[in-house]
Amino acid sequence: MSLDKLTTEQLRAELQRREQQDEQNWKLECKEASVEISDLIDTATRCIDRAVLIADKYGLYFTWDACGYGMGGGYQGIGKPDANGWSPSNIGWQASSQSC
Repeated sequence: MSLDKLTTEQLRAELQRREQQDEQNWKLECKEASVEISDLIDTATRCIDRAVLIADKYGLYFTWDACGYGMGGGYQGIGKPDANGWSPSNIGWQASSQSC
């Protein structure tokens, strides 16, 4: 649509139409972004759950820092007691702030 041949009223109407279209597009993009974020968090959760299973099987320790200071922690897997019957006393999730 050529804007140079429109009246002032037609220009206002066209601008309003475009703004409404932009707002609808923005809302759709936000909804799609929200779904993508949810999917990514689900994927991360499944990965951490898998890491816990592996840590439990082998008695391993891992840390996970989600997104910054104070937003993570460590996990000590159960594993099997060693030859002396020793196993970690702090099994499971430990907040990163627990060592402060």
